[in-house]
Amino acid sequence: MKDPTALYLFSSPVFWVVVAIIIYSAGTFFPFIYAKNYMAESEFFDLYDMIHDPLYIIRNLIFAFAMLQKTNSKKSSYMAYCKKIPKP
Repeated sequence: MKDPTALYLFSSPVFWVVVAIIIYSAGTFFPFIYAKNYMAESEFFDLYDMIHDPLYIIRNLIFAFAMLQKTNSKKSSYMAYCKKIPKP
């Protein structure tokens, strides 16, 4: 509760990377499953490209957004517990 950086989830680059992976994986899950059965049909490739290509672009845009996020240089309150205490 003392660490306020955990409350701002949307400002974390890790959050955006995870969101990009989930969106891409969820969007391409069923086309990948059906790909084995419908590889002989040419219509399937057109439909597959219509699904896969925008998701690929969205994933890469979210990755770029995550890389451009400014990380907080604020030290966590947990760092005080990690410091070595000098021995007398």
